[in-house]
Amino acid sequence: MNKIYRLHCGLILILSLFFLSCSSGSAPQTGATPTVTQHVATAQLVYTADWSKGLDEWKPSKGWKVVKNYLETQVLPDLSITLPYTPKTPDYAIEFRLQVVSVPANGGHYRLAAAKDGEKDGYTAEVLGLLAGDSHTYAVHPLMETLIEPQENMGSAQPQVFDFEPGDEWRTYRVEVRGPRVEFLVNERRMSGATSIQSKQLSQKQITLECSRIVARVSDFRVYEYK
Repeated sequence: MNKIYRLHCGLILILSLFFLSCSSGSAPQTGATPTVTQHVATAQLVYTADWSKGLDEWKPSKGWKVVKNYLETQVLPDLSITLPYTPKTPDYAIEFRLQVVSVPANGGHYRLAAAKDGEKDGYTAEVLGLLAGDSHTYAVHPLMETLIEPQENMGSAQPQVFDFEPGDEWRTYRVEVRGPRVEFLVNERRMSGATSIQSKQLSQKQITLECSRIVARVSDFRVYEYK
């Protein structure tokens, strides 16, 4: 009996040592984990439009007027105003609020556009094909799109929105430019975008706001730079 007991205890001891050695061999190594610090560019407000002294510095076409603290357009084709501020950084955002008051006839539009500047491609962020009254028919809706100018330099142009209805409420529009990419947001929601295959950076100059054949109101026009 004593021999069996001693044999049993010895076997338990051997198995214990075996499992202990296996456990220590497979234990994970501990040590300091290297910390990776990523720089996230922040948007800084650098320009706010002030129309209280008129529109002279905006070089407006015919059809714009200042009403209280916003701009209002007449029902004329191809109205435009030019931003009097040039972003100082290649990555920037332009934000404004716009209300479509009325669309007297089909085909009205509004857009923010930057002209091509040397080797830097331009872009257009627009809402077009606005429809008057109850003239909506099946599969016919305004289009919201973002394009690279010239368009032959455009690579990815997704997504685009083929049934965007702005309605008559105030909406906040934001155009973000980062490297070769431009994106169009509405009420903080990313709606459409496009990327240049030619330019590493997009244009920062001759940025215009255009309206055509609608009555629109514009307010809170701001420029942000990413630093």
